[in-house]
Order: sequence, then C-alpha cells, then structure tokens
Amino acid sequence: MKKHLLCFLLAATLLTGAAIGVGAASETANLVPKNIFAKGSYTASNGLTIPYRYYLPESYKASGKTYPVFIHMHGNGSRGTDNAKQISATGTELNTAVFRSDYDCIMIAPQCPASDMWIARDAYPGSDKFAADIADGTLERAYLNAAMELLGIFIEDNRDVIDTSRIYLSGASNGAGAAWAMVALHPHTFAAVVPMAGTGQPQGPVTEAGAAAIAARYLDTPIWTFHGDADPTLLIKGTDALVAAIKNAGGTKLEYTVIEGGKHNIWPTVAKMPEVIDWIFEQNNDRFENTMLPDPAVRLDANRDGNVDLADALIMLQSIANGGAHYTLNTVLDTLKSIAAK
Repeated sequence: MKKHLLCFLLAATLLTGAAIGVGAASETANLVPKNIFAKGSYTASNGLTIPYRYYLPESYKASGKTYPVFIHMHGNGSRGTDNAKQISATGTELNTAVFRSDYDCIMIAPQCPASDMWIARDAYPGSDKFAADIADGTLERAYLNAAMELLGIFIEDNRDVIDTSRIYLSGASNGAGAAWAMVALHPHTFAAVVPMAGTGQPQGPVTEAGAAAIAARYLDTPIWTFHGDADPTLLIKGTDALVAAIKNAGGTKLEYTVIEGGKHNIWPTVAKMPEVIDWIFEQNNDRFENTMLPDPAVRLDANRDGNVDLADALIMLQSIANGGAHYTLNTVLDTLKSIAAK
C-alpha cells in the first residue's frame, strides 16, 4: 500500500499544473481550424488506430469552468490518414462556424481511413440492414466503434473541464449517418445532434420497417436534421422516411429542415444559419451516461500487456511529459487507483 501511495504522490507532484491539452487564441473569428487544432492518435481495443484533431479553449484548465464538447463526424470526402481533411475539406463548414462563433467549447474530430467508411453504403440508418445490425445494441462497424471509444475516453479523461450535460454531435453525409448511428447506440450521451444529409443511400434504401425498428432510439435526444431536396447522392426520401418514423413513434424533439434546391453539398448553407449554432448550445442533457467507454482494463492498460500496473502509469507520465495528447492526469490517477485497489 505504501508503494501505491508513493506512486500516487509522485504522479500528482509531476503533473500538478501540467496541461492536458493545447490552448489557442481566444479570438477565433478569422482562424483556420487546421492551423489551431492539436493532433492526436488513438489505438482502440479492436486494434485499429485512428487520427483525430481537437481544440481546447485558451486557459481552459485555469478558468475554473467546464466546457461543452462539439464533435464533428466527417463525410467520405474527408477520409484518409493525413489528420487534416476532417477539419478542412468540404463538409466541415459547420465545425468551422462553431469554432469561429462566440461559444467557447472543446472540439474533437476523428478521421476514418480511405479504405473504409463510418457507415456501410448499403446500411445507412433506417435501412433494413442497419436495423438488423443494431438489433443487439451493437454495430459491426470497426472504425466507427474505434471512434466512439476514442470519444468516450476523451470525455472521461477530461471530465474535470467538460460539461457532460452539453455533449454535441454533428455529421455530414456518411458522417451524418454515423451521427444517427451514434445516437441510436448511445441515447443518453448527447445533448443535441445535427445530421446533414445523413441517410437515403439507394443501395440500401430506408424502408418503413427499417425506420420504425429504430425510431424509439431517437425520442429523447434533440435532433435538427437537414437534407437538400435535389440531393442525387443520398436521396431525401431516406431522411423523410426516418423523420416520419420518429414522429409516428411520438418524437417531439426533432426538427427537420429541407434545403430547397439543395444538392448533396448543403453544409455551407447550414453553417451560415446562426440560429443552428444558437440552438445547439441551448440544449442540455440531464440524463448523461458515458456509454462509449471501453472496459476500464482496456482504457488503463497503456502497454496492452493485459495487466494494469505501474508500468502503465509510467508510460502515461512519459507521454504527458513529452507533450502527448493521449493521456491526462485523470488517466494516470485512475490507473493508480486501480493498482491500489488490487
């Protein structure tokens, strides 16, 4: 026990006052996210590694405040491993608008590789295939699962500075399909969701039965979804059918805006609507549960040797000392508590 206490005190001494992220200028109106957002990389429990970018407000740790979190899920055009396109390519306009707004928040955007996608082409939310896949409460989407695990850990490790009643989620195209899926899997996590053109793939069309099978999963989360009525990529009738199913199931927290004449690229239009950002940050969630977290042993086993021990805490300390983004003081302290409890 004395050894565990000594480790705990050592970690606290080394890390007191250390940043758990990278701040940026408080004036963001003319800044470009890819020039400001810090870089991270996460290897999930399924063995997949995904890059991500994140932003922490200036002096966030010393402010004594907690901040909302804004998550952006990119579309297929932003896939890759460059850890840049998910916050710079087309489809990211709403993310940029939030960054440049007056709302101080923590932001994070994972990236899916070009070899895969968040949601399969023939299994968008509302399709029969999606309904069958999610029936057991899970999805067979490896990179989406890795991203959700990353987000769960990011929220948990930074819990001292995060307002968990205000976790916001947005997505464009395939990323909007991911957003629909994430809410269906984790209905207590998000305070507001904005999916833009997020379903309606002709290869796996939304059906009345498929939409009805998942509608109840969306009843308690405020959602404002958008779709262009001339979208040739993901057909608007997909969103029409999913929205109708949610409303038929008794949903009253759903807003649906059709962009007249809008094709697939509606993101700049939505980003220029200031009422959307105001609506997002007005939403609160008093039912928060971080159900995206992996098993604690996975989160704390830094060297992936199957054990949580002092070696893991030392790896975390070294990573933080080197400016790494993967671990925080909370992760180290949780690891030491786990060791002490053995």
